Amino acid sequence: MDRINLLEYSKLTDTIQYDAILKHLKPFNSFLKGSIDFNKLTYKDVRSCLHLMKSINDWNNAKDLFSLAFNINSDLFFDAAIDEYYSAQNYLVKTFKELQERETKLLQSINSDAGFWEMAGGDRLNKFSNLMPLVQLGEIYHIYPYDLQNKPYNEILTLLVLHKEKSEVNEAYSKLKSKK
Repeated sequence: MDRINLLEYSKLTDTIQYDAILKHLKPFNSFLKGSIDFNKLTYKDVRSCLHLMKSINDWNNAKDLFSLAFNINSDLFFDAAIDEYYSAQNYLVKTFKELQERETKLLQSINSDAGFWEMAGGDRLNKFSNLMPLVQLGEIYHIYPYDLQNKPYNEILTLLVLHKEKSEVNEAYSKLKSKK
């Protein structure tokens, strides 16, 4: 197996000997001297990365994904060594999977009114799932939701978790107070 760059790899007709080894490389947060930093990635960037990850096998999408996630010059993408790419890809996939799991866990709530919400047609809003958190924060802070998408992802997630917890405490408080 030769040490080749992404351009050479992308032109191979048979990549089995590379794929068998490279997909097991240790994940590493580095690609062409760039790294993933969730304190700098915006909410919009994270959502774009998650969307691009669905078609990571397309080289143009992979180039866009890596350019955005690792904050690199897209013109240099195909110059990267294949082992660097796979190590970075393993990190990217692992990290974004963990991010989605953490986000789901943090924002999940057990709401006794969930059945009523569904019966009222709340599931129709699922097609707007990427925008709904921004709409919620926009309503709270009286900000246009699209203005929030350029805020750092970690800030948006923190505010969402804060308001979820606050809402749950307020609901529990109201129930205790009504039993008084």
